[in-house]
Amino acid sequence: MRNKLEQLSKEDSMRISNLYYNYHISIEQLAKMEERFQNEILGVLWSNNPQHFFKTKELSSISLPGDSLLVISDTHIGSNKMNMDYIIEAYKYARTKKINDILHLGDLMQSTMCGVQNSLRNEERQINFILNHYPYYKKIKTHILLGNHDYKTLMKSKIYLEMLKSRRDFNLLGFKRCYITWQGKLLSLNHPIEHYHLKLPYKNDTILNLYGHRHGLLVKNNCIYLPTLSDDLKHYGKEKIEPGWIVLQKENATLRIENYRIQEKNPELLLVKKL
Repeated sequence: MRNKLEQLSKEDSMRISNLYYNYHISIEQLAKMEERFQNEILGVLWSNNPQHFFKTKELSSISLPGDSLLVISDTHIGSNKMNMDYIIEAYKYARTKKINDILHLGDLMQSTMCGVQNSLRNEERQINFILNHYPYYKKIKTHILLGNHDYKTLMKSKIYLEMLKSRRDFNLLGFKRCYITWQGKLLSLNHPIEHYHLKLPYKNDTILNLYGHRHGLLVKNNCIYLPTLSDDLKHYGKEKIEPGWIVLQKENATLRIENYRIQEKNPELLLVKKL
């Protein structure tokens, strides 16, 4: 079970497009009918009609309330470099600050790539470890864009994907890329996956473009690359890798973004911009 978009036949692709363009079946309804993520349906529609203009609410997988979001990435659960204490600390922070929505930008799990702990080499065991040990707070929802490590396991069998969905506080957003709405504005979430050819409409009016996979924190124009929340400190850039998370905070008409490093008590202000 490789790339779902590659598996989709031309006839199925055109059928989905016909239901949307001619019969006005919503993207959300199509996702339920086809048992696919909304960003996959959007990718199919966009590939068939790249000139079509999608409304903001159609582009977005979810719309999140609240004045704050906590964003994490690259937890690599199952790896020799995973650190559950870091993840627990981030969730305790969210609970203390009454942040109810956490974005995870991919590589939730290590999968079968190198560096897996001996006790978690079995993929089913690794997912069960996540289900049983990942922090849970009744009021906190974790919205997960799946990355390249997740892809390696979750695209092998639908059973694995359904196992992960069984956590009611997990909201899976699809693979590689998606849009969400927060404060009435679009955010794009991204995690590169080689050979996964999902294409979404490009939007230049997103308030932020958030990226996982890089491990090191980087702020560049309207893009923020997330630090890892593990001890996997591989260098993808020139900067020193420091585990942590970021917080997006609305203050009146201003967006304030801070980086919380595991080893530091005080946050680092990354960016202040108008909403």
